[in-house]
Amino acid sequence: MIFYNFFFDNRTVFLVQFVQQKKGEMFIMSNVPMSKAREQFPEIVNKIAYGSKKHIIFTRRGKKLAAMISMEELEFLEALEDRIDIEDATKALKDIKKNGSVAWSKVKSDLGI
Repeated sequence: MIFYNFFFDNRTVFLVQFVQQKKGEMFIMSNVPMSKAREQFPEIVNKIAYGSKKHIIFTRRGKKLAAMISMEELEFLEALEDRIDIEDATKALKDIKKNGSVAWSKVKSDLGI
């Protein structure tokens, strides 16, 4: 099981929303207070690992703190993130071909390094 911290940047939030839309299904999210998570940890892991829950969100005082997701979801998110990275790199290379690049010495000079 992987714990996934909920301090998202904009891209990660987009990824989660995209995954939900792409899979075409509603994720069944369960919120579990941290006090209960300590007591029920083996049961929580089994729910995630064997498919009765897609992921579980841990809360403290009602505030979302962290989540546990299945390996299947993690692998899907990693593949999606890799695909986005490749698309970004391809766009950057096209931009370099179209507009050229800037010498590293000029960048350092402009930044006063």
